[in-house]
Amino acid sequence: MKIVINACFGGFSLSPEATLELWKRGGPVVATPVAEFYGKSSGAESDLAAWRTYLANPALRRSLAHTTVFSPDESLALYAGRCDGESRAHPELVKIVEEMGEAANGSCAKLKVVEVPDGIDWEISEYDGYEHVAEKHRSWS
Repeated sequence: MKIVINACFGGFSLSPEATLELWKRGGPVVATPVAEFYGKSSGAESDLAAWRTYLANPALRRSLAHTTVFSPDESLALYAGRCDGESRAHPELVKIVEEMGEAANGSCAKLKVVEVPDGIDWEISEYDGYEHVAEKHRSWS
């Protein structure tokens, strides 16, 4: 089984392009209607403007890496978040990280696909965002 982890200090995150691609492929992305996402806040227009700037200017993408990601019709705000637990083994997430390479990395992330034997009960452990996959076991304190 293949699992996506973050292999550096900082934390798991996907780039906006990877988040959008994961959503297009039906992967584990939270898609919230824009009106619900922003509620009574008036941030939608400025975030949409930043998203459009991000899409139109490849040279600026590094500096705009924290932009809110929107669906192509701009009706949904997309969030891949940490993709916790089993979603880290989602076939589309694994494919996107393998296909996109470094372009899949979000801010402060270095994504890596690791393979564990089938049938292993696994979990992701981390220290300051640096992750590894471990076999689950029992513990008491």
